[in-house]
Amino acid sequence: MKYNTKAILDELEALRTQLNTLIAQYFPEDAPIQARANSADLALAAARIEESRAQLALTHASRFPTVDANLAASRSQVSEHAGKLQPGANPRYNDFQPGITAAFEIDFWGKFQRADEAARARMLALEAGRGTVLASLYANVAQGYFALRGFDAQVALAEQTLATRRENLRLQQKRFEGGVVGELDVQQAAAEAAAIEATLLTAQQNRRATEALLATLLGRSPAAIVQPVIARGTALETLYTRAAVPAELPSDLLNRRPDLVAAEQQLVAANADIGQAKAAYYPTIKLTAGLGYESRQLSTLFEPSSLFWNLASGITQPLFRAGSIDAVVAGAEARKAQATAQYALAVQ
Repeated sequence: MKYNTKAILDELEALRTQLNTLIAQYFPEDAPIQARANSADLALAAARIEESRAQLALTHASRFPTVDANLAASRSQVSEHAGKLQPGANPRYNDFQPGITAAFEIDFWGKFQRADEAARARMLALEAGRGTVLASLYANVAQGYFALRGFDAQVALAEQTLATRRENLRLQQKRFEGGVVGELDVQQAAAEAAAIEATLLTAQQNRRATEALLATLLGRSPAAIVQPVIARGTALETLYTRAAVPAELPSDLLNRRPDLVAAEQQLVAANADIGQAKAAYYPTIKLTAGLGYESRQLSTLFEPSSLFWNLASGITQPLFRAGSIDAVVAGAEARKAQATAQYALAVQ
């Protein structure tokens, strides 16, 4: 499956920018900044992305040769009674060997290419997952903020109503003292005032709980969560006016959802895993090379006559693995089936 990594990353960044701009229109200026900067979920998502980038770099590096520098020095003694020495030869000798070795596995069947594709797709899925976390965070902040403004309105209404009910109770008590009304009317007015007072207490409690929730979402300290101070910002009526959803939204907006991008890239990765697993059925072709110097004396180590080199190649064809390759392929195909189902669920 062909895809443009840069285009996907640019699209996800544009979505995050749009979210930042959108939420800044509704809420106090520092709210989205605090939520984004202090969110542990976003920090976790960012760390996972960095880990995925490192894994992608590691996987991509396997497509290139490996080159190592070697330096060996040894001192040995040969038995004088083993018949291996020339008469008069020194049984002790040194051996110095600096050199360079290289190895390369030819990606004839696309094993490394498919592994690189899978790692890249998983990194893109995590990038999209970060967008989902950000959208979820902003949604929670938005819901909490609208709930808070709603409780503000409930408290204000309850306070006004309670003042009216208390005034009515005072008047009924005066009328009762004047003999105009009976005790039942006074008790009814008292019950109405008590009911509104209970409603006010409930609204105030809900408002405090919502303020604490918003303080938690904004990543504030424990003290600021216990005694939160949440700026109210735009008037509630203006918020609802701005919250109107435009008509005739194009259906291709669904394709821009980060969760759909993540599900699609997980499917891409699972499909690439199958290709990587099936490559194990075919021969492995490796090339190796070595170049260096070897001498018993340091004085002659870098003379042309001390140079040595070697070239080698090898082919390994699996003949019997007791079904291990089949099991790896079957597992990869099962994971692709899971990713397909997850993508279908995300689309639905």
